[in-house]
Formats: sequence, C-alpha cells, structure tokens
Amino acid sequence: MLTINIRGLNSVKLDLIASHLRNFNIDVCFVQETQISSEKSIQALSSQWAGRSFWSPALGRQGGVVILFSSLFLGDISSWKKDSDGRVVSVLVSLGNVSCNLISIYAPTNRLDRSAFFLSVDQFFFPSCKIIFGGDLNCYDNNLDKFGGNVSLSSDLSSFKSCFNFVDAWRSMHPRVSQCSWFNSNMSIGSRLDSFLLSRDLISSLSSCEISPCVFSDHEFVTLDVDLSDVFDFGPGVWKFNNSLLEDRIYCALITDLIDQHLSFKHVFVSIKDFWESLKEVIRNRTILFSKTKRRELSRERVRITNRLIKLKSRLVNGNLSVKPEILELESALNAVFRQELDGIKIRSRAKWIEEGEKPSSFFFKLCREGFERNFVYSIFDSSGTEVSGRDALVNAHEEFYANLFSREEIDLCTQRELFSNLSLRLADEDRDKCEGLLSLPELTTALGNMSKNKSPGPDGLSVEFFSKFWNLLGPILLEVINACYADSDLCDSMKTSNTRLVFKKGDRKSLKNWRPISLLNVDYKICSKALSSRLSLVLEKIVSPDQTCSVPGRSISSNLVMLRNMLDYIDHTGEPGILISLDQEKAFDRVDRSFLMNLLQHFGFGPSFCRWISTLYHGANMRILVNGWLSRKIEL
Repeated sequence: MLTINIRGLNSVKLDLIASHLRNFNIDVCFVQETQISSEKSIQALSSQWAGRSFWSPALGRQGGVVILFSSLFLGDISSWKKDSDGRVVSVLVSLGNVSCNLISIYAPTNRLDRSAFFLSVDQFFFPSCKIIFGGDLNCYDNNLDKFGGNVSLSSDLSSFKSCFNFVDAWRSMHPRVSQCSWFNSNMSIGSRLDSFLLSRDLISSLSSCEISPCVFSDHEFVTLDVDLSDVFDFGPGVWKFNNSLLEDRIYCALITDLIDQHLSFKHVFVSIKDFWESLKEVIRNRTILFSKTKRRELSRERVRITNRLIKLKSRLVNGNLSVKPEILELESALNAVFRQELDGIKIRSRAKWIEEGEKPSSFFFKLCREGFERNFVYSIFDSSGTEVSGRDALVNAHEEFYANLFSREEIDLCTQRELFSNLSLRLADEDRDKCEGLLSLPELTTALGNMSKNKSPGPDGLSVEFFSKFWNLLGPILLEVINACYADSDLCDSMKTSNTRLVFKKGDRKSLKNWRPISLLNVDYKICSKALSSRLSLVLEKIVSPDQTCSVPGRSISSNLVMLRNMLDYIDHTGEPGILISLDQEKAFDRVDRSFLMNLLQHFGFGPSFCRWISTLYHGANMRILVNGWLSRKIEL
C-alpha cells in the first residue's frame, strides 16, 4: 500500500503511479491533491486506470483525493464514502473474513480548519472493522518529524490518534529516526507530513513502512506493507433489533399489517407454539429487509447530497456567492443522514446520554472498540492445559469447558434429606395458592412493564422495546403460547436457547474461569419467568430466613451489615470469643441440581402447578457461546 501527495494528477502522472505499483507489487494507492474537480476529467482518468478507483473531487484547484486499486487486488469492495470538500475517501474492503476500512485523507493546512477536520472525519469510518488511515496529514506530533524552521507539534493529531487507538505505522518501525516526507523548494525546511495510521491491533501484522523518493512531486512516497492473513477474524455476531425503527411510522405500520396477516393463517399451524416461532421468524426477516432497504436509501441520499454539495462548492469558489444558502441547507441535511447512521453505533455501544445527539460520534466508536478489545479472545487454555488459538480451536475449548461445567454431578440424597429435615418453614395453603394456575395477560403486561430497557436481546434479536410497542397485538398471542407451553410441559424451541457472551473479570485472560458468562435470553421467555418470579415474591419471605436479605422484597443487604456491626460491638463489650467466616461457593448457581430444586420446592409446600411451571422453564434448556462473533454448537444445560 502506498500514499502520495501528487500536487496535481494528470494522465502522465497516473501512468507513473501505475508503473510504480507494478514494479513494487503494490495493491492500493492513496493519492492526495489531485486538483481535479470536473467529472469529465475524473471519468477520463478512471477509464485510463486498469483497476477500480474512488474519487472525492477537488474544490476548484484545491484538494481532491482518490484511492486507486490495482487490477490484481483480490479483496472485495463492499461500500465507500466521500466528503464534499475533496479531502476524504473511505472504502470498506473484505479480505477473507477480515473487514478493513481504507481511508485516504488530505488534511487542511490551516490549523483551525485542521482541528475541525480531525474532530469530524470519523463520520467517514465504517464501524467494527480494522482501519488503515493514510495520506497527507499536514501536521506532525513528534519533534523528530521536523527539520529546520520552527517546531509546531499538533495536539489535535495526538488526540485523534489516542481517541481511535491509532498507531503511526512509520514511527512504530522507526522510533528514534528523523526523516521527512516533504521539503520546501530550497530544502531548508522539511516535515514528515505523510503517514499511515493503523488500528493498534494491526501493528503485529505490520511488515514494513518506508519513505522513498518521488521524482514527480514535492512529497515522498510512503509505502506500507501489512499482512492481513494473520489478523484474527471476527464472526458475523448475532442480529439485534434496531430500536430506532420503532420511530418509523412506515415500519410500524408494516409490522402491524404483518402480524394481522399472519394471524389470518393461524389455523394452518399444528400448534400455537409453531405459529409463534413462524411469526417471530417472519418479523425478523421482514425487519432485516426493511433495514437494508432503508440503509440503501440513506446511502443514496448521502451520495446525492454529497455530489450536489461538490457542485455548489465548486461554483462558490468560482465566485457564485448565491449558492451559500443551499450549501448550508444541504450540509444540515447531510449531518442528519450521518446522525441516522450513528444510531447503529449507539446500539452496539449501548450508551446512554442525557442529551441525545449532542455528543460526538467518536465516543460511540470508542465504546465499540473498547468493548471489542476487552472481550476478544486471542488464545485460551483448553481442558488439557494446552494454549490454543484460531477460530475452531477456541470455540471447541469453550464448548468443552461449559459442557463439563454444566454436566450433572452425583447427588448425596442422604445429605439432602438431612438438610431438608432442618428446614421448618412451609407455605400455608393460601400462600401456596397465590402461585398456582395459568398465567394471565395482566401478569404478563406487568412483567413486561417492569423489564429494563436498552438491554441486549436473546437469540431471536427482538428487544423489550419491540414487544412494548406491539404489545396490544403480541400480548394475547404470547399468553396463549405460554399457557400452551405449560400444558405441554415444554417451551418453544427458541425459548429454550440462550446466547452466552463472555465478559473478562480479572486474572489470567487465558483461563476460562476468569471470564463471566452472561446469558442472553429471549424476551418472550423473560416475560414468562418474570411473571412467575412476581408470584414467588409474594410468598418468598414466608420460607426464607430473616437473616437472608438477598432477592427478598422488602429486605436490604444493609440489614446484614448492621447485624454484623452489632455482633462485633457485642463481642467487644463482653469479651466473648468470636469467629467471622466468609464463604464464597465457586460457580454456585451453575451447580444447583434440577432434581434438588424441584424437591426443595415441594418441601416448602409449593403446589403442583408452580412446580410444573419451574420444571417447564428448565426442560430442554441449552446455550450457545458467542466466541469472537462466532456461535458455538448447542450445549445442553
């Protein structure tokens, strides 16, 4: 890969670039200051170039950038963006399973304009992919990058690199070397203005980055060699419903009609559970199609506005001041498009702001990147203690660990009976009856209303917000589904499965014991379990000792702290000996045997209906682990 400020591109220089790329086996070239603004000239040079090219036209004779791909380039080009000022071209390419965002930029020479540029250029980034950012930065942030004249380090560049976790490729290869990529006409002043900035996790794949002479510009070539074959690939992840669609009246009308239409075919399904599974799948597919169409329309609108701005700004620099109002209007429209595209990043970051839309997009990119880096697994110890890496080996190690963790262990029935014999609390008949019977629509409605918003959904991708929006239609159907599951003692297949994300806690990252599993359950399942939990909360204090304050309504853990302080004060005053013991059971909730749980419920006096509900929730439960965006096979629980 190569970058060069060409100081005016023409047919001859384009041939020279092509020759240089062939001679040095270079696939991609970033070019700045093409000084080409007319569509006719761009079309002529594009036809001359053997590979693909992506242009941002200059404003008059100022700026202009292009990314040139060799005809031998093997990657897939899926999308691209450009600005209206001739300073940015951003292309999304795929090389195998690795998505990489190539961004060619020509930063302003004016310091204030450059500062604003670095604050806003992230709107051209494609999220969740590796970034190679290069071109003429027109500034530097290291004393070694300046020769002659006054040294003026750019804090804006340093902040930009820090914000997006970029590393200067050339400086990382030459930490103590002073070299310049531009000199003035009498060679008395020079600076290293041309650079490649890489996502930090690409540095290990960096083979070389060198500055070499260019005889047809006052800037030098900067050549980058990155081997992406060793870059860890991130899987497709799982689909999540975009809650911003709920503000789209067209989408809401579409889903309302879809549910009504599906209800008209309810009689053809074998069971209401099959109908429910089909309805969720149809909603998912129609939502994905609608979102893709909306993104395409948004992209077309961005291209239309950008192209119109390019033309208007060209007329402005040629003296036509009457276009200013339309330019301002279009820039506002373009910003609105950018804000809509930002919604996807907000979903991935799950950030909450008091003042939505007033915060810079760089924050959301940073949250996505930090979450990715914090929970990405590069290698892990398998069950034999061998360190493994690579997608298949990592997924297999996770499957083996959790299959073993959740495997059933032998139960000491004698000890169980002895434990139960010391439990004297039992439910009265009237308390038992509070937990019995089929669920009702008001119970499900209350359960949904008490659920937290802005949470990651389960495998079906549908959010709490989605169910809330269409509850008048979905509520009665879900009630019928859940009570049918009770009658069958068997949930719908989608309700049985959870997606499990792993969050690093502390210690050795290569030990799976140091990762916390977070199970993401479908909202329909959580509505059912929460309704049952509400019934349980009505009687929980009747069977749980007053000393236990966790998870019992009306009790607080602070009561235990007060009791502990009183005990210490009593010992201090009486002089009696005392022992304080703190116990923490390893994976306690993961090791509770189902038969023990059911026996305990019966011992406490819960009725057959409630016990059946609990048994139904656990019957056939399974999990799939999300490892670096790849889902494992199902693991029985």
